[in-house]
Amino acid sequence: MPSGAAFVNASNFKVERYIPSGRRTLRYLASPVSGATVADWANGMYITGNKASYPDNVTLNSTLSTVTDYNESLNGLSSQKFTEVYGLGTALVPGKGYRAFVRGGKDIDLNNPLVAPFATATTLSVKGTPNVGDITRNLTFTNHSKASDDGWNLLGNPYASAIDWTLMMPDMVNVPNSFSIFDPRLGTNGAYYSYAGGVSTPLRTNPTIISSSQSFFVKMVLAGSITFKESHKSSLAHTGNFRISEENLLRVTIFDTASFDEAVLQLSDVVSSGFDKEYDAYKMKNTGLNIYTQSSNGDNLAINRYPIQKQLNIPLGVSNNRIGDHKLKFTDNGSFADQKLYLQDTYLRKYMEISEGAEYPFTISADVNSTGTRFVITNVPSGLLTSTEESQTNRLESMTLKVYPSPTNGRNVNLDLYNVGNGNVEVKILDLTGRLVYSATHGVSGSMSHFSLELLSDLANGVYVVNCQTSSGTLKTMFTISK
Repeated sequence: MPSGAAFVNASNFKVERYIPSGRRTLRYLASPVSGATVADWANGMYITGNKASYPDNVTLNSTLSTVTDYNESLNGLSSQKFTEVYGLGTALVPGKGYRAFVRGGKDIDLNNPLVAPFATATTLSVKGTPNVGDITRNLTFTNHSKASDDGWNLLGNPYASAIDWTLMMPDMVNVPNSFSIFDPRLGTNGAYYSYAGGVSTPLRTNPTIISSSQSFFVKMVLAGSITFKESHKSSLAHTGNFRISEENLLRVTIFDTASFDEAVLQLSDVVSSGFDKEYDAYKMKNTGLNIYTQSSNGDNLAINRYPIQKQLNIPLGVSNNRIGDHKLKFTDNGSFADQKLYLQDTYLRKYMEISEGAEYPFTISADVNSTGTRFVITNVPSGLLTSTEESQTNRLESMTLKVYPSPTNGRNVNLDLYNVGNGNVEVKILDLTGRLVYSATHGVSGSMSHFSLELLSDLANGVYVVNCQTSSGTLKTMFTISK
C-alpha cells in the first residue's frame, strides 16, 4: 500500500499474512488495520490460553498461551515478560507487537504433532480499516537493575506496507539505532536477527526493511517514543541472505547440533568502547543458543562497534539450555592491517589465531564456567612478535609451556616448562601494548621445571603474553588477569 493512499468505505478491508508449512513455531505479528481482534487470527489457527475460555481449549485439551503481548515493566528475564492477551475479543492495537505460537492451519492433526508436516500452511488475516497517517507508540524503560533484560519494547509495523528503519530515525525519541526481529527460519527453533547502524546479524538483503504485519523489539535505556509515518513506507522486501565484506569486521557464529547464533564485532575510529546508540545493538536473548560480545560497561551486544586501539580485550560470551559439543566459526574478518586477532579460551587456557573461516570446537558442560564470558577476543599488534614467535601463536596449546591459573588475581602466576633441557630460561611477560611487566632468568633442568612468579600488584585486568627464551628457541603462551 503506497504512501498517502486513501480508502473509501474500507471498514472491511482484509489484509492477509501467509504462514508456510514446516515447524510449529513462534511468529511475531502486528495488525495493519484498526478494528481487528484476536478472533480474526483464530480463523486461520488454533488459539488457546489459561486466562480466558477460548473454544479451542476444549478442542485441543490445552491451556497453552498462544497469543501474547510484552510487558516491559515486569521484573524478570526478558523471556518472562510475555503476557497472555485476554480473549478472542481483545483488540489488536495498531503499532503494538504480538507473539503467537502457530501450530499450523486448522487442518493439522493436533493429536499427533510429530507426524509430518509438523505444521500445515495457513493464512492469517485481519479485517478492518487500514491504518494510515501518523501512529505514535510511547516506549517505556523500567530499571530493575537487569541490564540485559530491562527496556525491551515490542512494536509492530502498523501499515499494510513494508517500512524502512532508516526513514523512521528522525521520528524517534531516545531510541537507539537498532532493532531485533525473531526469525523462525534461523536454526531449529528460530532466533533473533539484529540490525544496528548499517550492519545486520545474520546477514540479509535489505536489513532495514520491516515487513507488513511484522513485530520487532527495540531496547530503551530511557523512556521515549516512535511515531510511524506514511513517509516511512518502502516497496522493498527481504529476499534472503547474502554476503558482503566490510572493513575491520568479524562475524562469530556458534553452532550446536541443531541451531546457530551470530554476533558481530567491528573495529572503528568513530565509536567508544561503551554502548553507542547509533552503532551498537543489544543482545535479545534466544531461548536456547546464544553468543554475544560485551562492551566495556558489561552490556551484552549482538552488534558491537569497538574503537581501534593498541590493546583489545573484548569478552565473548556463550550460553545454551543444553550441554554438549559446540563450535565457533569466524568469518568476514576483513582487513586488520595492523594487528592479528586471537581467541582465548580462559576456561581451558587455550588460544588460537583468528583467520577467515577458522573454527574452534568446544564443549558446554554442567560446569557453569563452561558458559558465560569464557572467551576473550584480543590482539597482538604487528611488531610485538618475531616471525619465529608468530609460528608458535598459531598453536591451540603449547605442549612445552603452561601458565596457570588463568584468569589469575594478578598477584602470582605459575609456570611449568617441559622438555627444555638444562640451562637458563629468560622469562618475560608483556601486556598487549608490548610493555614489559616482568623479566627474570631462571635455571631449568630435567624434563619439567616449575616456577611461581610474583607479579606487580598494580597490573590492570587484561591479557598478557609470556615469552620464555630457551637455548633451543622461544616458547609463548598467554594468560588473563581478572581481579
